[in-house]
Amino acid sequence: MSHPKKSDEAFEDMLSGGHHNSLGRTVEVVDIILGDKGALDALFACYDSPDETVRLRTSSAFKRVLERILIGLLTMSTDSTTVFHALDSPLLNGHYLKS
Repeated sequence: MSHPKKSDEAFEDMLSGGHHNSLGRTVEVVDIILGDKGALDALFACYDSPDETVRLRTSSAFKRVLERILIGLLTMSTDSTTVFHALDSPLLNGHYLKS
């Protein structure tokens, strides 16, 4: 479940601890994902965590990644065709929903 990154800390560890209603280190995980889309599988694996806080923060991280990608796409292009072609990615086309 770990993925190499600056701290070599597993996402599950980064998303655990603290108050269950807080973000904890979710934003830090999102920044890592945005810098390395290959880390998505490691984040998705956190849904298997026995810790409900980790699972909740995993969902929050995916939501934030998606929001940041969409905002980036919409600000880069006013051409809707370009935006829709860019949306054809594993994260956005349901790859993780089918797993």
